[in-house]
Amino acid sequence: MKKICLGILCLTMVLLIASCQKKNMATSMKGLADKSLETTEIRCADSLIKKDYSIRVSITAEFPKNSKDVLSASVQEWISEQLGSTYQGSFAKGKSMLKYYVDKQMKELDTWENGMPGEITYNVRIRKIYETDLLVTYEYDMEGYFGGAHGSHIVEAMTFRKVDGRRMDWSIFLPDKSWEVQKLITKTIQKDYFEIEDDKEFHDALLIGEYEEILPRPQTCPVYVKDGLSIIYQQYEVAPYAAGLPSCVLPYDKVKPLMSVTGQLLLPEAQLASR
Repeated sequence: MKKICLGILCLTMVLLIASCQKKNMATSMKGLADKSLETTEIRCADSLIKKDYSIRVSITAEFPKNSKDVLSASVQEWISEQLGSTYQGSFAKGKSMLKYYVDKQMKELDTWENGMPGEITYNVRIRKIYETDLLVTYEYDMEGYFGGAHGSHIVEAMTFRKVDGRRMDWSIFLPDKSWEVQKLITKTIQKDYFEIEDDKEFHDALLIGEYEEILPRPQTCPVYVKDGLSIIYQQYEVAPYAAGLPSCVLPYDKVKPLMSVTGQLLLPEAQLASR
């Protein structure tokens, strides 16, 4: 009997602590209302023209102005990581950071073996695509041509929690709902991106195995946007090059039951409740 009572007491304490943690986080985020992330656009570019080839490199970023708060620091570090994660200076020095990566890219492209065929391009744009009182979402978009039959295109994104600069990853979903999440992603991409009704026809258009029921988890984390959670696959990740970057937006009302408390605290309805 004592063991049962002790067990009930422990469970009650765990639930109470969890409830307090959720309330404390919600209270902390409430104070962020109307505090937007101020940014400034920084662009750095260079070019090189030789007899048989040319190189053009350009990086443009909406860089956080503030160098002291945790959110700005987190975004600045992420920008560096997206560009190669080798810059050793202060992340707050946007111009120095971008120049470093432009110079590095120019040097690497100019030292490829056997020279360059025609015009080589590397263009990156990093920008803020969505912001609420509670979060900010950034996008990294790279388009380049490095020789061969076609160019390269990469689009990745990240959502940052304003209260502490935390990067939101797959933990916004409940651990035991992963299969349901991937099923929802698969069906939404099938309908909204590929516009294919027949399941067999859809799977024939992909690169995954014949008997796979659902698409694998994309390498890029889901991010918060206006109408839901944005999901994107890279070139060749699940489909041929001609398919582009398969993507979709999971409406918040459909995905909410699959989300953890951590994820739900950043939903638009949570934002309104914090006012």
